Amino acid sequence: MQFAGTVEEAERLFATKYWHYQHNENGGLRLAVDSYSLPEHVQKHIDFVMPTVQLDGLKPVANTNHGHDLMAKIPQGASLGSLPCGSLITIECLRKLYKFPVGKTAAPSNKIGIAEWADYLYEPDLPLFFKNFTKPEIPANTKPEFIAIDGGLTANLTTVSQGSGVEAALDVQSAYSIIHPQGVRYYQVGDGINVDSVGTFNIFLDALDESYCTYEGGDQPYIGKSTPK
Repeated sequence: MQFAGTVEEAERLFATKYWHYQHNENGGLRLAVDSYSLPEHVQKHIDFVMPTVQLDGLKPVANTNHGHDLMAKIPQGASLGSLPCGSLITIECLRKLYKFPVGKTAAPSNKIGIAEWADYLYEPDLPLFFKNFTKPEIPANTKPEFIAIDGGLTANLTTVSQGSGVEAALDVQSAYSIIHPQGVRYYQVGDGINVDSVGTFNIFLDALDESYCTYEGGDQPYIGKSTPK
């Protein structure tokens, strides 16, 4: 459902406050919120609301009043050795800041799902990250279950050199650091952000309505509109 309204109306509907978030490097702006809520009796009917917490694809927005620059502040109270967590976020910092323990259990039938658009996971980076930044150290052979949507692929050195691998690495590495030994299911959408008028999330959600099928001679699951040959 799509509707037109003022920012003030949206703030009242979603019990939140909208801000202009600005990308430090490219100056792009995005109208977004830190969090939002919905009345309990309608929550079961709604998966998500946009624009709210999504910051992907920051681009300059015309005719906007920038107001004042907004910089996210990370608490400086926790530290790892001599480095404050506001300078270097590690799993130890996250555990200290949010008071959660080291993961010790895993259910084979339950995995956390991570979806990516226009950013690709470079799997050879994972064992390097696990060795240098996880404690207890996550085994080097740990990697997510990979599921392709509309031609989604893992990254190679070319895509990494173009900067198309930072967000995916951050998401997967952070998730494993928090939930391991629980598993990760990684959905790679082959389409870019906000493709045509279809919408980023609709491509992903439509794919989840399709049945699993398998590449001939391969063992990777695939989600799409038709059976791949």
